[in-house]
Amino acid sequence: MKFRSLRRGSADARSVGVRHLRMESLESRQLLSVSPTLIADINQTPFSPASDPRTLTEINGQLYFTARDRDHGIELWKSDGTSEGTTLVKDINSGAGSSSVTAITNIGGTLYFMANDGVHGSELWKSDGTSDGTVLVKDIRPGVEGAIEFNTPKFMANANGVLFFVANDGITGAELWKSDGSVEGTVQVVDIVPGIYDAALYRYVTVGALLYFTAFDGDEGRALWKSDGTAAGTTKINPGVAFKSGGPDELIAIGETVYFRASATFSSDFELWKSDGTDAETVLVKDVYPSGNGNVSQLTNVDGTLFFRANDGVSGVELWMSDGTAAGTTRVSNIRSGANASTPNYLINVGGTLFFSANDGVSGVELWTSDGTAAGTSLVRNIANAGTSSTPRSLTNVNGALFFQAATGELWKSDGSSAGTIRVRERDVIPNITSTLRELKAVGSKLYFTANDGAAGFELWRSDGTTSGTDLVRDIYFGTADSSPGLFLGLNGWLYFSADDGVHGPELWKTDGTVAGTTLVRDIRPGIEGSNLYGFFEMNGMLYFSANDGSHGDELWRTDGTEAGTTLAFDLNPGPGNSFGGNISLIDGLLLFRANDGVHGYELWKTDGTLAGSSLVREFYPGTTSGNPSSPILFNGEIFFTAKTPASGIEIWRTDGTSAGTTMLIDILPGTGNGVSYFPHFAEMNGQLFFAANDGSSGVELWRTDGTAGGTSRVFDITPGSPSGSPEHLYNLNGTLLFTTESWSNSSLLWFSDGTTQGTFQPNIDVDAELEGQLQIGDYFYFSGRNGDFGEELWRTDGTVGGTSIVKDINPGQARGYPFGMTNVDGMLYFTAGDPVFGFEMWRSDGTATGTSRVTDIAAGGADSWPWGYRGGATFNDKLIFRATDGVLGSELWAMDLSPILDGDFDNDGDVDGADFLAWQRDFASSVVPNGGGADDDANGIVDGADLYVWKENFGAPESLTPAGAVSQAAAPVAEEEDSSEAALAAASSTDALGDAAGPGQWAREALFAAGDFSRLFRLSGDGEFENSLRRRGRAPLARRG
Repeated sequence: MKFRSLRRGSADARSVGVRHLRMESLESRQLLSVSPTLIADINQTPFSPASDPRTLTEINGQLYFTARDRDHGIELWKSDGTSEGTTLVKDINSGAGSSSVTAITNIGGTLYFMANDGVHGSELWKSDGTSDGTVLVKDIRPGVEGAIEFNTPKFMANANGVLFFVANDGITGAELWKSDGSVEGTVQVVDIVPGIYDAALYRYVTVGALLYFTAFDGDEGRALWKSDGTAAGTTKINPGVAFKSGGPDELIAIGETVYFRASATFSSDFELWKSDGTDAETVLVKDVYPSGNGNVSQLTNVDGTLFFRANDGVSGVELWMSDGTAAGTTRVSNIRSGANASTPNYLINVGGTLFFSANDGVSGVELWTSDGTAAGTSLVRNIANAGTSSTPRSLTNVNGALFFQAATGELWKSDGSSAGTIRVRERDVIPNITSTLRELKAVGSKLYFTANDGAAGFELWRSDGTTSGTDLVRDIYFGTADSSPGLFLGLNGWLYFSADDGVHGPELWKTDGTVAGTTLVRDIRPGIEGSNLYGFFEMNGMLYFSANDGSHGDELWRTDGTEAGTTLAFDLNPGPGNSFGGNISLIDGLLLFRANDGVHGYELWKTDGTLAGSSLVREFYPGTTSGNPSSPILFNGEIFFTAKTPASGIEIWRTDGTSAGTTMLIDILPGTGNGVSYFPHFAEMNGQLFFAANDGSSGVELWRTDGTAGGTSRVFDITPGSPSGSPEHLYNLNGTLLFTTESWSNSSLLWFSDGTTQGTFQPNIDVDAELEGQLQIGDYFYFSGRNGDFGEELWRTDGTVGGTSIVKDINPGQARGYPFGMTNVDGMLYFTAGDPVFGFEMWRSDGTATGTSRVTDIAAGGADSWPWGYRGGATFNDKLIFRATDGVLGSELWAMDLSPILDGDFDNDGDVDGADFLAWQRDFASSVVPNGGGADDDANGIVDGADLYVWKENFGAPESLTPAGAVSQAAAPVAEEEDSSEAALAAASSTDALGDAAGPGQWAREALFAAGDFSRLFRLSGDGEFENSLRRRGRAPLARRG
C-alpha cells in the first residue's frame, strides 16, 4: 500500500461512495512511542551517588530518615530493616526538588517534622507513615518563604504529648509555637520579643508538661525560660544575675531539676548551674575553677547522677560528677595524672554504666568506663597498639549493649569488659570503608547506621552485633559511573567525542548512532588518567584536537577516524611541555592558533597540519611573557582577534596569516592601558564588526569597525561619562544587533541596535535576558529570560519590541525552567529545561507555546536526566545524539530518531494498520505529554477524532472528517458508563449525544470507536447497514478487554 507523506494534523476532506459493512477482527498490538534510546553504556563501572540517609528516628519499631534516590530529591523514607520494606514515605516536594525534611520528632506515634513542598516554604508537617497520611499541619506563613527560616534552630520538643517548636509567621518574628496536630491547635504561645524581631530560642529540655528553653528578649542577653504552653505560663527565670558571655547551654533534666552550663561573667567562664523553675532556686552549683574557666560540658544523666567533664585548673579536663550540691560535685578520677588532660568525650549511659573515651597518656584515646568512683574508673580495652589511638566515637546504647566506631570507621561493640569489646565486622568484609560511620541509631535490638562500603556510597546499614548480621539494608541510590561524553564534533558521517569508559580515562571516541558503531578511536594515553582532550576542529577533512599522551604535553593531534590514523601532528614544545593553547581559526586552508614553543610564551602560530608547515606568525610580547592572542573571528577575509603588547596593552589586531599582514587595528586606549579585554564579544553585522571597548573617557561601551583605523568608532555611550555600560553577548539577528548590559540590580538588560547611535536603544521589555550560549533559528533569536511574572524561561525575539515574548512558562510562576543547551536541529529548537514533575529533561520548540513540549522522560519521575550536547539531523542518519543519564546508568550517549513519522502510524512500526487504530482507541480523549506522542497525530495534546481521521485517511479510502467536538461529545457518556458493555454501546449509539454535528454514515462508527476499554478491534467498510442495524437494535455485543 502506498502512503502519502502528510504533516501532522493535515487532512484533505474527501467524499466516497457508500460501501457495505464488512467487519474483520484484527490483532491486538501493544502501543509503542518514539523515545530516545541509549546508544551505549560506555562506562559500566558500578557507581552509586549515595542516598546519604540522615536524621534517623525510631517510631513504633519503624525507622524514619531522609534520603534521596534517582527519581526524587531529599525526602522522607522509612524502613523495617528489609530491602523491600525500605520505601519512600512521600515525595513532598514533587519531582527532583528536595523537601529538606528536618527535626523529625515522635509525639504519640505520629511523626512531626519540618519540610518544604516547594509551594508553602518550610512549614510544620506530620505523618502516620503513609503517603496519604503525610500532610501539612498548617501554612503558618503563607507563601514560598515559609515559617521555618533557614537560620532558625530546628527546635522540636515533646512535652507530655504537646509539640513545641519555633516558627516565624512573618509578623512577630521567630517565636515559640505549639501544636496538637490540627490547624486550629497550631498557635503561637507567646511573642517574647514584640514585633518582627526574633526571640532566638535555642536549647531546650522538657520536665513533664513544662518546657525549659533559652531565649533572648533584648534585655539581659540569653536567659532561661519555662512554659506550660500558655502565654501567661511562659516566663523568664531570673536568678538575679545575667548570663553575660555564655547563656544557658546543654540543658538536661534529672527528676524535677534542670542542669545546665552557663557563664555569669564576661570571660566565658562556663560553670555548672541548676534550676527548679524558680528564680530563687536557679543557682550556681559549683565554681569548678574559681579563677578561670571550668569549661563544664557534656552533661550526662546516669541513673540520677550527673556526670560531666570539667577543668579545675589543676588536673586539666577530667571526669566529674554531681549530686546537685557544691560538696557533692567532685572530680571522679584524674585519669591522666598531672595537669595534662585526659579529655573525656562522648559520655553515654548504657544500662546504668557510664562509657566514654579518654586518653591516659599511655594507651592513647581509648574506651573507658566509670561507676562514679576513682577505683571504678578504668580502661575497658586498648584497641589500638600502644601509643596510638583507636579514638572511640559515636557511642550508642542498643538495648543495653554499647556500639561505637573506632579506628578508621570500623564498627565495635562492648559489654564493658575487655574480652567483651570486639569488632563487629572486619575491614575486609566491608572493604574500602575509610570514612566514618554516620547516624548510629538503635531500633529495638538492632543498630542502624549510614556507611560506605566502597561500592554503594553512603547507604542504610543495620547490625545485630554479629558479623553475619551486619549488612546493607538497601542501596537506595544506585547506578553506574559516567562516561561523560563531550566535545562533540560531526565529520564525514561520524560524531567524534571524548568519553571515559572507566578503563582508559577520557579518550577519543566516535559513533554513527548505533551500538556497533560506537567505538574507542585510540587510547592516546594508556591508563585511567586520559589524554586531556580539547579543542576539536576540522581541517582538510581531518579531525584535529589537542591531546597529551604523557610524553609530549598538550600538543596538536589529528585523526582520520582510525586507530592507526590517529597521530601526533607535531611536537611544537619538545618534551613534556605544553604548546597548544586553543583559540583556533582557519584562513586559506591554514590553521591559526595560540601556542607556546617554550621560547616565546603563548603567541600566534599557523600550521597546515605538519611540523614543516608550522611557523610563528607574530610574537606580540617579547620573551617568555605571553601576548595571548584570543577571541578570533573571520571578518572581511581576515582574522580579527585581541592580543597584548608591552606598549599598547590589550587591543584589537588583524591578520591575513602572514607576519607582515598582522597589524594592530587601532590603539583604542593610547598607551599601555587595555582598550579591550581578551573577550570583547565580537559580532559581525552589515559589513561592520561590533565589540565592547574602552577609550579611557567613556568606560567600556559599544564600538564598531569596518576593518580600518579610520572606520573604528564608538557607537553609543550606554552609561554617559566614565562609568561603563559594559555591553556583553553581542549577536547579529538579521541586521539587528542584540546585546545585554548589567543593571545596578544585577539584571541583564536587553538592548537593540541597527549599528548607529540613534538606532541603539533599550526596548521597553520587562525581561532579564541571558543571551550567552543561545541561538537563532529563522527570524527569531531564542534565549532564557525572566521577569516579575515568570522565572527563568524560554523567550524569543525578532529584534522588535512586539516580537519579543516568552515562548512558554515551563515551570509555572516564579519557579524556573532554566532552559539551556539550545541547538537547532533541522529548524526545530532542542534544549534542556526542568519542571517540577519530570525534572530536567529534553524539550523541543517550534517557537509557539503549544509547539513547545517535553520530548520524553529519560530519568523516570522527577529525577533529572540532564541531556546535553545535542547534535543531529541528516549528518547523523536522522538521529539526534546527546548525552544524558536515566538515573541508573551514568551520563552516557543517547540517540533519538528524527526520521519523519508516517501520519497515522501511531506505534511507529512503519505501517498504518489495525494496531494503530487500537492505540488510538485505548488513548481516546486522554491527554498526551508531550504533545504529539502516541496517537496524538495533530500534536494538540489530546487524542481525539481528528487523530482518528488521519489514521483512516492513510489506512484506506478517506472519509469526511468528523468534527472533533462531536467525537468528544459522543465519548462522554461512553466514558461514564464504560463498565457495562451494553450501556457503553447504547451510549455510543445515541444520536442525542452527537446532535447535528455528525454527518450521515459516520456517527455510529466514531461513537463505537470511542468506547475506549474494549479488547477487539474491528475493521469497518461502509456504515449504512451498520447504522441501520444499530438504530433497530439499540445495542450489540462487544467483548471486554481481559
